[in-house]
Amino acid sequence: MKGFKDILKKIYQLKFYIIFFIVAFLFFFIMYFPKEQVIKIILNNLSASTGTEIIPTEPSMTFFPSLGIDLKSATIKTPDNKIKWDIGETSLSIPLTSIITFSPAIEFRTKAFNGEVNTKILGLPLRPGKQVDEIYIDLESKAVSLNEIVKNQLIDIDAVMDLSVQGNLNLVNAAYSDLDITSTLSNIQIKEGNIMGFPIPATSIKKGELAVAVSKNEVIIAKMNLGATDDDLNLFIKGTVSLKINNPYDLNIKIKVSGTLAQQFGSFLGMLPAQAKNSEGFYNIRVRGDKRSPIPQITPLQ
Repeated sequence: MKGFKDILKKIYQLKFYIIFFIVAFLFFFIMYFPKEQVIKIILNNLSASTGTEIIPTEPSMTFFPSLGIDLKSATIKTPDNKIKWDIGETSLSIPLTSIITFSPAIEFRTKAFNGEVNTKILGLPLRPGKQVDEIYIDLESKAVSLNEIVKNQLIDIDAVMDLSVQGNLNLVNAAYSDLDITSTLSNIQIKEGNIMGFPIPATSIKKGELAVAVSKNEVIIAKMNLGATDDDLNLFIKGTVSLKINNPYDLNIKIKVSGTLAQQFGSFLGMLPAQAKNSEGFYNIRVRGDKRSPIPQITPLQ
């Protein structure tokens, strides 16, 4: 019995030394780990792989629960400055399983566009600095501002938006992507302005829905709805827009306007075929054309 107790005592002592060694190793590993250099390498490789530039503020390295980087804020932009986004607190992590399986992935959790955005990117290259043609993206955002994403566009529009994007994103030519995009919008505010000289009055819309797929050089609009029953605008669109030369499109549109919008667009809608208007005041039309013809073909939709 005494011999057995001695064995247990030695095992206990051995466990203590093993634990002490592991803790000491991790302590000195983290203390002397070249954090700044590794952060720079990771961000530079991510920029090179995706064709964007990431300018961080106060980056710091994290080790638990996964290897990653925390940023107080950052700017993401394309080399031509056509796209430039400022994001807030961000955590960037590399799942251990993706390292073990030699399939690098990065997960982003960021406060951006006045909301939260969670993104997972797969298909990053193993070789540092190599740019890839395509990545798999899984993005979920909650309560973000539409205006913060699409600022400086033709029309000043804002909304609170939940957005989901999933699929393969082609970084060489977005038209060759294979994506499913869904979104719900609320509190849509359109400021007074004009598009190509055509005046747009200020408008408020309670809600909107969007379901779009990008596939084989084509945008497939399964659902694009704007307006509640008591809004001045009720708009429903389905159809396709080709991303090939001249961008041919074929859309089924159901539209009804009232209030100030009726004053603005009533005369225009009155030019549509009378048989396109139903008893509820909706115009049901099919609109077809392409960039070669400024005036589209409009026919009643039964």
